Parts: sequence; structure tokens; C-alpha cells
Amino acid sequence: VLEGATLAALTAGLQPLHPDGRPMAEREVPAARALAGESVHDELLVVPLADGARRWLRASAVPLRDRHGTVRSALALFTDVTDQRRVADRLETV
Repeated sequence: VLEGATLAALTAGLQPLHPDGRPMAEREVPAARALAGESVHDELLVVPLADGARRWLRASAVPLRDRHGTVRSALALFTDVTDQRRVADRLETV
């Protein structure tokens, strides 16, 4: 649950990418979209790591609202699907 922390602090040092390699603007990150009131389901993104490796993540995020409907926080789930992506890529080349 994202609450009391800025999105910039949570993503410090990471530059998420769209699957096609384009940089993802902060406002495009699933957690930021949920904080803006949008629900995001099963979206792929790529996170380059300091060692040069890339991790593929499947993300879902939803806004959490108070009883008046105001977004107060967000719940985001990121699942590492790098291994599944590698297997799928290998199967495509066979």
C-alpha cells in the first residue's frame, strides 16, 4: 500500500521502461496512475538493474478511496515474470 511515501522515493534509481524500450514517465508508472484514480491490470514493464540485467514485471494497481471517494493511497502488485518471458522468447525462436 502506497501511503505517506512519494512515488519518486519508491522508484529512486530505477527507470521503468515500456516493453518496447521507451522510458516510462513517472505519471505512467502503474502505482502513480492508481494514485491518480485509475485502476491498472496486468500491465508489462521492464526495469533495468544496475548490473545491466533487465527484469520484466507484470503490474496491477488500484486506488484506495475513503468513504467519500477521495483517493487516499494505492495498492500495487508487481510480479516478476522475467523467467516466463525468457521461455516465451525461446519458444518463438524454435
